Amino acid sequence: MDWTIQSKDGSISEIPHYTTEDDFLAALRNLFGDPKKQFINATLPDGRVLDEATAKGFTIGVSPIGQTPLG
Repeated sequence: MDWTIQSKDGSISEIPHYTTEDDFLAALRNLFGDPKKQFINATLPDGRVLDEATAKGFTIGVSPIGQTPLG
């Protein structure tokens, strides 16, 4: 299973898939750095869905859900 990030840019919703952890983290950082895009959720390969606060924790290397950080 891939990592996915659902976001919205205006009225267009996107759900790109990432095959590596590094690509996933880079995409999260880019998304949170772009004021025009709205984060909706991210899904880990094990099926867990991350909300915005949790995903932001992953981008800075802090895992608020009790596991080793991805970054």
